[in-house]
Amino acid sequence: MTTAEKRIVTLIDYNRLMQLIEPLRVKREMPIYMEKLLAKLQGAELVDQQEVSKNIITMNSKILLKNLINGRVAEITLTYPKDSNPMNSRISVLSDIGVSLLGNKKGEIVTWQTPVGQGEFCVEEVLYQPEASKEFQL
Repeated sequence: MTTAEKRIVTLIDYNRLMQLIEPLRVKREMPIYMEKLLAKLQGAELVDQQEVSKNIITMNSKILLKNLINGRVAEITLTYPKDSNPMNSRISVLSDIGVSLLGNKKGEIVTWQTPVGQGEFCVEEVLYQPEASKEFQL
């Protein structure tokens, strides 16, 4: 992230993600990506799922990203771990990419570690967001 502004997370996403994190937090065995996600959630602005802007990346959103280094574009979907499938561009929130994307919005620049170094990407478009489509049970 390039700004210090708060990320926006829906209350439903917050509660579901905290349920994933809490068992490991209690045992004090959290991998670094979970620590990053916890920090993001703790600093987030929480909003009702019916009030979130359609430009915000929420869980199960499909996003169009542009690599600012080489200009390539890619569509990915931000998923819960059980639904992830990187070969089909379904990226878990419990990854560097997932943690970086959650709560960002169209037009923002996000960064994460790639196999060849630090990547810098622009959120070109939120192509699909469950809340904007009134699909609240995903």
